[in-house]
Amino acid sequence: MILAAAACAEDEGPPPPELAAYWKMKEYGLPPRTGGQDAQLAGLLDRMSAAASVYYAWKGLTQAQKKGTWQSDHPEQWEVCQRVMKLRSENGAD
Repeated sequence: MILAAAACAEDEGPPPPELAAYWKMKEYGLPPRTGGQDAQLAGLLDRMSAAASVYYAWKGLTQAQKKGTWQSDHPEQWEVCQRVMKLRSENGAD
């Protein structure tokens, strides 16, 4: 899911299901607790949030003109990007 979200941020693949669900939730709003949030598969909302965090952090990094400035201005997102780069190298994606 994490690598798929990063690939999507680079327009290199479709969004993972969790990211697509996140975007729908943002468009239509969070479902009500009863029969909505409480009825989701365990951890789905957390995975949706994680996928969105990776997507937006990676998108910010890849769109930045000056990585050094972007990295220092966005330390939390840079940490996420570093983890994505590590996962990619471990999985032979880079």
